[in-house]
Amino acid sequence: MLGVLMQRSWVILNAIALLLSFLYVLACQLPRLIGETASIAKVVGVFALWMLPQLFAYSMNFPIQKFLQAQSKIMVMAWISAGVLVAHAVLSWVLMLKLRCRDA
Repeated sequence: MLGVLMQRSWVILNAIALLLSFLYVLACQLPRLIGETASIAKVVGVFALWMLPQLFAYSMNFPIQKFLQAQSKIMVMAWISAGVLVAHAVLSWVLMLKLRCRDA
């Protein structure tokens, strides 16, 4: 039954993420509506577009996390988190320091 609930939550959360993605796409115009400068609105829009995959990653991650917690598979989650931490550090280093735009 836990697997069925996990699959249902994937469907619901991915549908919500799809709806929220429109808000992320329009994030460049929203700061201008509340009076922010054009340069800040542009940076917000770029940041929001780069964070768009986060919505779908979280919609898959949270149900899996609750599924593993319900089965007391805590060490599995710890090893996955450790692997993700290492991958995140390496990717952040590469993308932010080695492949960044020189004109920004």
